[in-house]
Amino acid sequence: MATEAGAQSTSLVSHALFDDREVQDFLDVDHLATALNAARQLPCLVIQPERVELRGNRHLSASMAQAFFACPVVVGADVSRIVFATPDSIATGKTRRKMN
Repeated sequence: MATEAGAQSTSLVSHALFDDREVQDFLDVDHLATALNAARQLPCLVIQPERVELRGNRHLSASMAQAFFACPVVVGADVSRIVFATPDSIATGKTRRKMN
């Protein structure tokens, strides 16, 4: 996993661990889902991706993936990543979760 910051977005990108495309496609979804779930447990910030792009995974149910990630999901992309709308959307905490 690595972050890539651009002018219009910041992405959390999954990188291959093995030279096995079928296994890597599964691991990409697993690692991105785990990272997003962990981020959503942070006490102060609301983490809302703009979209998720998944390399391969053409067999994946898009509606199920969209329900889980709570954003549009593109399958068959060049790389697997979670895209956030602005580079500082997480770091500045523009949207804060209410604390009970």
